[in-house]
Parts: sequence; structure tokens; C-alpha cells
Amino acid sequence: MFSSTLQVKSEGYRRTRHTRVFLCASSPDESGREALEWCLESLVQEGDELIVFRGVDEDVLGDLFLLFYLLWSLITSFE
Repeated sequence: MFSSTLQVKSEGYRRTRHTRVFLCASSPDESGREALEWCLESLVQEGDELIVFRGVDEDVLGDLFLLFYLLWSLITSFE
């Protein structure tokens, strides 16, 4: 299984006990973009957190894993 996490925070952001957290499943097609837009426009307010989940097909995942491995090998060869 492969997992990747990218964390991006607005400058000055701090989680409080009042922070709401939303999870939005998204896909690379139009419906995924619409789901994300709806979530941002209808639910999320200032001070909330939004976690976006995006699944990847296994065949694409294999190609990505190979690319990451090759890049990692290249980067570590310079150390």
C-alpha cells in the first residue's frame, strides 16, 4: 500500500477546540472538481479544516511508485 500526505496550512492557522474538520472525496474528473467546489462553497468556513481524499487506480499507482523510487534513487545518489 502506498500513501502520500501533503499538508498545507494558511499562515497563522491554529486548530482550536471549535475547529470543524470536513472530509471530501475527490476524483480527477469533473464530478470530483464539483464535489470539492460544493464542499468549499457550502460547508467550509474560516477556521475549519478540509481534508481531501483522492483514490488512485492500482495501475497508475504502480507507475507513480516506480517514478518516486527512481527520483529517490537519483536524489540519494548525490548525498
